[in-house]
Amino acid sequence: ANIALQGQIQDMYSQAIQFMEINLAENPDDLDSMLLHSILAVFVDATAYNSVIEKLKGKLPDIEKAGKQEKYYEYTALIEQVCGNSEKAIEGFNQALNYGYNPTIAKLNIASAYYSMAVKDVHNDLFVEYRLNWKYLNLCYSVLEDLLKNLPQNDLVQLILPEMLKLYLNVCMLIQRDNTIFEDRLLVQEVFKLDYNSQCSFILTTPNSIAEQRGYIDKLNVA
Repeated sequence: ANIALQGQIQDMYSQAIQFMEINLAENPDDLDSMLLHSILAVFVDATAYNSVIEKLKGKLPDIEKAGKQEKYYEYTALIEQVCGNSEKAIEGFNQALNYGYNPTIAKLNIASAYYSMAVKDVHNDLFVEYRLNWKYLNLCYSVLEDLLKNLPQNDLVQLILPEMLKLYLNVCMLIQRDNTIFEDRLLVQEVFKLDYNSQCSFILTTPNSIAEQRGYIDKLNVA
């Protein structure tokens, strides 16, 4: 099923690329389409990385003239992340912030990049804890902790909140630290809309006294 779904997504990206290529043939100065075309091209075929990055660098003067640096740095950072270049991705997201990039999205992307760096050498074996990069895992935790403590309330945040919570709770489990979102009633409500594993991570990283008092342990036993 996953392979079939991946194939469907690849087909959607390929169709989108075709539409944008038609548009760019008619409107070669459409920088928005060019940027989107670039990132989708790498999503479909990671081997296109070098040619896409060089093309984007060549367009940078036009992008700066049009005042689209935010999108340039965001998209190049996403390309770097997709291709496993997490350090360059973090640099790009930080640069995008200088041009008005949404700080909530930026922090989530930066946290995701730190997480990728932390688990880069982890394989399906019995020595996971020895292969984790604790430095990057703790950086990921710090970014998410700060983000969740100062979370703005808007539609965009509600859209990305589930993934943010899943990543945060997973990291809490890995570094064996208590989560702090148990103090936020609204975030707790969102947690119990997540998948079972994320709910378990939340319960197991909530202080025992709180978990017992609120009946979280019973939820584990029922499941």
